[in-house]
Amino acid sequence: MSRGRTSWLPSLLGLALLLAGGLPARVRAAPVELLLSDSQAFLQDDGGMDVIYTLRFRELESRSAIRKVGQFYQPLVFTRAWIEGGGSRATASLTSLGGGYYRVEFPGLTTRRGQVYRLVLHLRLYRRFADPTSAGDQQLLAVWFNPVRWELPVEKSVIRLVLPLELPAGLEKPEDITPQMVDALGVQTNAANLAQQDQWAWVYTDYHGQRRLTFYAERRSLPATAVHLVKFYIPAGALPELAATREVPGAPRQSPRGFRPPPDEPAPRPGFSWDELLAEIPTLLFWSFLLNGVILLGLLLAVGWILWIVDRYAGTRLVREVFLPGGKFKLIHPTQGTILGWTGLLVPLRLLWLLLSGLFAGVVWLLRLHPLLALYLKKKAPEYVEPEITVATFRRAGYVPELLPWQQALLAERPIKAINLLVLGLAERGGVHILSRNPLQLKVLDAGRARERAEVKLLESLDRRGLLSRQAVHDLLETMNQQLQQLMWRADWQATRQRIGRDSSALWRQLEGLAPARRPSFFASHYQQLYLHDDFFQNLGRTLPQAGRDAPAGSPLEVLTGSRSYHALSGAVERVQDLAGGIVDGIENSAGATVERLERFFNFDNQAIAEHNAVAAAGAGRPLAPAFAVGYDACHSACHSACHSACHSACHSACHSACACHSACHSACVSSCAGGF
Repeated sequence: MSRGRTSWLPSLLGLALLLAGGLPARVRAAPVELLLSDSQAFLQDDGGMDVIYTLRFRELESRSAIRKVGQFYQPLVFTRAWIEGGGSRATASLTSLGGGYYRVEFPGLTTRRGQVYRLVLHLRLYRRFADPTSAGDQQLLAVWFNPVRWELPVEKSVIRLVLPLELPAGLEKPEDITPQMVDALGVQTNAANLAQQDQWAWVYTDYHGQRRLTFYAERRSLPATAVHLVKFYIPAGALPELAATREVPGAPRQSPRGFRPPPDEPAPRPGFSWDELLAEIPTLLFWSFLLNGVILLGLLLAVGWILWIVDRYAGTRLVREVFLPGGKFKLIHPTQGTILGWTGLLVPLRLLWLLLSGLFAGVVWLLRLHPLLALYLKKKAPEYVEPEITVATFRRAGYVPELLPWQQALLAERPIKAINLLVLGLAERGGVHILSRNPLQLKVLDAGRARERAEVKLLESLDRRGLLSRQAVHDLLETMNQQLQQLMWRADWQATRQRIGRDSSALWRQLEGLAPARRPSFFASHYQQLYLHDDFFQNLGRTLPQAGRDAPAGSPLEVLTGSRSYHALSGAVERVQDLAGGIVDGIENSAGATVERLERFFNFDNQAIAEHNAVAAAGAGRPLAPAFAVGYDACHSACHSACHSACHSACHSACHSACACHSACHSACVSSCAGGF
């Protein structure tokens, strides 16, 4: 192969060699590395061959032509030829050298060292590649093919010989080809030839609307000038138009002198390749390290005397800073070495930095000639900024996380509802069975159905009778609060509560708009969101029938509608949902303490009345009448009864109970203790 022009990086290396006094040129074992020789040969009906030949090689020099390619079987005609690689592509031309050898030229592209290129040749061989033979009474054709040889070793040689034998319909992938299919087509292999291949297989190729049987053969590490030959046998009837002579019909009378691309096809111009630049860098670094002292000497002779003059008149130390950055002579150092290192490569960068610094300093000096600009450029004292304390938060306005129903109830300050939703969820999944609503009593069926940490804590908090003690309720709420805080650290609490209320109210309006017969099924699907409404039990009484306290607790509707009767102060009989008080019994002492505080506030006791009458008897006041005292007792009893009932029926949550109790107590006092004439 011919040697073309070299790239600019080796030229820079040549300059370094010139400064060093000359070094012997490196000798390479080969101009290129042949990576792949691929021949796809299509056997024609007349015995000729259409071939697509591809040569992939790694360039070790630089060229715009391949000196000699061949030897090709004659006669032949080239139809297409091109070369591509390194980001460029060019049409190639072939010139006959005689004897079946050709020169390949590609003036539109110059290969570069280190790049991988691919040469593609399309040609038609007018020679018969199927020789008649026989095996007993069977007439066969010996089909064979071998591509061109090279003076260099080839890493991998591939031949794909496409036969005029059509495979059965419905074949989808090469793995579907079975030995029985090949035998049915009458193909016979040559054992000696198969043994020469490193790998072979039967595949298929789509050609002229047919899926044709193809023989794939591969050899690795093919030696220089070695022949890669494939040979096997097919039935003689496969080529009924086989030519009688070695030269098939249609061959040109005179062998063409080569192939020339169409004149109107422009050859692309070679472009810049980053791959080539990266391939040159290791070589440049290696030689610059070895020739560092020579490069420094050349740069010192070129620009060092200029810096020396500047140092003499300006009193600077530019020569030492640029050429001796360490301040002293160093034999070996990557960035400060004088003999071995890369200091020579860094000198141009230091010179560029000095030049830019000098230009910038000159511009600033010129600007200072103007008084206003000089005042502006004058160094100013730092401005005092009063320190501030900023309180930051991780919460994002308007952010509403996805919460479970019991978590929504806990966020809405309804912890008792949160526990009840936890229980109902476990009951729906078959984890527990509700034995009693009031007090809440559970039977554990399958502890493995508990998914959340709060559900596991609920099951662990049950005593042996399936009840929740006051401390168990406290610990369970603590666990639920911790789990909720992990989800709400970035959330907008107010926006989340508003969304819970809107969603619950919308579902109640949708439920009330349904026919009575469809309401139970709707309730069963959405009871968790419906239960979060503040007026859940009032809405439930208006829209769905109530169940007694002895009604079974099989479904959420039966559990939530279970109720009991009680006599109000007015004498009317009202109903209270049992589940509302199921957990309250576990915190009875807390509710009792609230009532005691109310009693002490109003001082509704007979002892206070007796003390007041004793003082009045001494002449210090008017005694209270027994009827008035009885009124206090009645008011006290009514208040205690109403407050206690309200705590059981209206206690939405432990922290909300005080407000509900106070409101109910105040209403009872006004209605029971109002004075008369």
